[in-house]
Amino acid sequence: MDHTLKWLINTDDWGANVSLSGVINEEADLVQIAKNLEGQDKVRLDLEHVQRINSSGIREWMHFIGPLSEGRHVELVRCSPAIVAQLNVFRDFAGTAKVKSFQAPYLCPSCDDQKLLDIEVGAGEQAPETIPCEQCADGTEMEFDDIPDCYFAFMRWHKQEE
Repeated sequence: MDHTLKWLINTDDWGANVSLSGVINEEADLVQIAKNLEGQDKVRLDLEHVQRINSSGIREWMHFIGPLSEGRHVELVRCSPAIVAQLNVFRDFAGTAKVKSFQAPYLCPSCDDQKLLDIEVGAGEQAPETIPCEQCADGTEMEFDDIPDCYFAFMRWHKQEE
């Protein structure tokens, strides 16, 4: 398993879009990412492909997100289940960044297929209890694969302004 955090920064008219993938651990070079974002007023962090984050990675992330989110508009989008877990444990895990969307896990009880569904925060969209399984031809429904009250707890802390 590759324990490297990879990142890609693209800028457009909106601002800087940063895609992170891999593992956030003690080897994650978040300082270099922050240096590359100097002078950017708006930053969107796409966390879809963050597979996991260990305790050293949490420390590195907190040193990164706090200063990054001060004095600029920062959004967290497509937060992976690994990121959602940390949002639920650490109230200030996002710093002052806005959580705009996250991924909700689903599992088919029939074929064991898994799917992550993107959910927008603050758009009134709720994670459905079930979704159709694309692998099963018999109309089997995939079920939400976590405890809803626990998985969505972070949303109480990250309400979006209307």
